[in-house]
Amino acid sequence: MAKILTQIIDCPKNVTRWLIVKDRETNFEFSKQLGNITAARNGSMETSTTTLPNGKIRITYIHRFPTQSDLDAYLAVLNQYAGERDAYNTANSVEYTVTTTEE
Repeated sequence: MAKILTQIIDCPKNVTRWLIVKDRETNFEFSKQLGNITAARNGSMETSTTTLPNGKIRITYIHRFPTQSDLDAYLAVLNQYAGERDAYNTANSVEYTVTTTEE
């Protein structure tokens, strides 16, 4: 069964998302690393954007991986920065939720 990682980010309009901040700090190496893992592990990603009634922008990322080990490889990179991401999000009123399901 495929593994699905869904990330939902509700971000105030004038706040730069943490991923973009991290990319700027790393000259886009952070996203490149995540993209390379996704490609190497036969994963895929879909993104959608919605404006919420409260004025925040909701960005939804849906990542699909064939197996749990493929997802784990992706999360190993992403989760190294969880503390940094969460601190940034808290300081900037960004709501971040993540779920993992099977397809």
